Amino acid sequence: MRKDRRRQVLLWLVPVVFLLHSIEQSVFLSATMDAAKSGMPRGLRVMIPPVPAEQYMIALAVACLAAFAAAAWGRLESPRGFGLYAQVFLTAALVSTACGRVITSVILDRYTAGLVTAVVLVLPFSALLFWISIRERWFPGWVLTLLVMAGVIFHIPFFFGVLFFAGFLAR
Repeated sequence: MRKDRRRQVLLWLVPVVFLLHSIEQSVFLSATMDAAKSGMPRGLRVMIPPVPAEQYMIALAVACLAAFAAAAWGRLESPRGFGLYAQVFLTAALVSTACGRVITSVILDRYTAGLVTAVVLVLPFSALLFWISIRERWFPGWVLTLLVMAGVIFHIPFFFGVLFFAGFLAR
């Protein structure tokens, strides 16, 4: 497969991976929220958003739609198109989420929503995407580093913004 075609396929898989991970989170969210509220140390409970499960699911749907929109209209065929940057940024945010799922499961000593897809799908796929992006030089190294750092850092405030927006949709 040609490099540019492989890049397009990999970048289209980012929102698909995100969707699959979001579906697992949605299915098991209520049980995880209940377990987290009772099983997490008091200092970490402040990290649990005080939102109903319905609002959280709407936020996941909005974020998934945004990921698919970035792929559809982001000119993935272009070596410097918006979609390339958006999907690598999203992949970094997914890695952040996946690591959070693993850490939460260790703290609670039980399964948490999204753990299976985080370990089996998100982390291996993300490692592959980052490895290929480095090997094929999709970006200069400093750009990739900034995208990954931004994806990890802005993941939480971005998602809380989407949660806030989902609150209006849930009403």
